[in-house]
Amino acid sequence: MEKEYVVRKIDPSTPRRVTPLRSRPPRRRRGRGDLPIWLLVVAAVAVVAGIVLLIWRPWAKGEDKTQEEDTSSAVMQATPNPADYIPQSVASDVSSPESEPTAPMPDQAAPDAAPELYDSLAVVEGAGYGLYKFSEDNTNEYIQLVCDAADYLPDWVTLYEMIVPTSLDVMLTESYITGHEIDSSDQRKAIEDYIYPSIHNLHGGVKTVSLFDPLRAHCDEYIYYRSDPLWTQLGAYYAYVEFCKAAGLDAIPLDDFELESYDGYLGSYYHTSQDSEMAANTDTVEAYMPFAKASLSFINNEGAWESDWAVIQDGEGYNPEWLNLIFMAGGQSYAEITNEDLDDGSACILVSESFSNTFAPFLLNHYQYVYVVDYRYYSGSIPDLAEEVAADDVILLNNITSTSDESRISDLSSVF
Repeated sequence: MEKEYVVRKIDPSTPRRVTPLRSRPPRRRRGRGDLPIWLLVVAAVAVVAGIVLLIWRPWAKGEDKTQEEDTSSAVMQATPNPADYIPQSVASDVSSPESEPTAPMPDQAAPDAAPELYDSLAVVEGAGYGLYKFSEDNTNEYIQLVCDAADYLPDWVTLYEMIVPTSLDVMLTESYITGHEIDSSDQRKAIEDYIYPSIHNLHGGVKTVSLFDPLRAHCDEYIYYRSDPLWTQLGAYYAYVEFCKAAGLDAIPLDDFELESYDGYLGSYYHTSQDSEMAANTDTVEAYMPFAKASLSFINNEGAWESDWAVIQDGEGYNPEWLNLIFMAGGQSYAEITNEDLDDGSACILVSESFSNTFAPFLLNHYQYVYVVDYRYYSGSIPDLAEEVAADDVILLNNITSTSDESRISDLSSVF
C-alpha cells in the first residue's frame, strides 16, 4: 500500500531546545572582509525604515492584513496529499538553487526476471537493490534531531542535510517494483514530500540538498554497485555536484580527475544472497584520484593515531574483497584530510556512515581541512568539534534507511 506523507508543521506549544549563541574565533571564512562604513549606515537606515513601516502598516491597511492572515492560516492548517502540495513558504528552499532546465530522464531498468526477495534486499538478474520501510515515528524523530543539531552547532556554522536513496527507486521502474509487489516505500515522496519540507517548516536554517532526481538522471550510468548497498564514486560525484550548488562552490569537472579502475569486487549483497549471476558479474571499483596535495590522518580501531596516508590508496595487489577499503583507509570513526595546496583555514565536518568514504575526497578541493566522523562509532561531540576547529560547514550525509532506523537515529543523536 502506498504511504501518505503529510508534512510536519510547527507546534507552538512544543518547547524547542536551543543552545546559547557562541562567539566565533577570529578566523574568517575565505572571501569575506570587513564591511565598509557606508554600507553599515545604509543597513541601519533600512532597519529603521522597516520598523516604521511595520508600525504604520497595520493602521493604514488593517483590512488587507487581516485578509492575508486568514488566507495564510487556512493554507497552513490544510493537510492535502503532499504528492500534490509543498507549502509555498518552503517550495523555493526544497528546490536546488540555480536549477537548470530539466533534460529528459533516461529510462530505468525493467528486467524480465522476477526478484529474489530477502529481508531488506531484492536481487534481480545479478544486481542487488536495497529496500526501504518508512516509519512515521522514527522519521519524525530523525527530522527533529536534524533541526536540534542546527541549534546545537555554533551560530556561524551552516548545516547541510543530504539523504541518499537506495538504488531500488533510482534504477528500477515503478511498474516493476509495484508489479512484483516489492515491499518498499516510495523514497522520492519520503524525501522530497515529507522529510525535507518538514525540516524546513521546523527550522529554516538547515540547507537540504536534493539527491534523488540528480541520481535518477544518471540511472543509465554506473552509480551504484550491484553487489553492495553503497554508491560508486561516480554516484558520489553527482551528489558532490549538488552539494556545490547548494554551498555556492564551483564543482571540479569530472574530466579533470584521473580515473583508476579495479575489477573483481563483491560486496555485502553477494555475501547475503550468494547469487551466482552476481558472482559471475563482479563490480568494478572506480576511483577518481585527487590532484591536490593532500594527506589523511585518522584514529584506527585500536585507538592509535595514524598519519600521512593517501586519501585514496592504490588498489593494485588488494584482495578483491577489500577493494572498497581503498577510500579513506576503509572508513574510520574519525579522520582528517589536509589539503596542503590551501592555506585559507577553511574547514568542514562530514558526519555520515559508509557513504562518506567515496564522497569525502571530493570535498578536499574546497576546504583546507575536512573532518570526517562516522557517527556509528564516534564518541565525541560534533558541536564541540565544530567550535574547536572553527568549521564553516557541517554536512549530514545519510542513506535513507537510516532515517527510519531507531538504532541509527540513536547513534546520530549521541554525537549532537
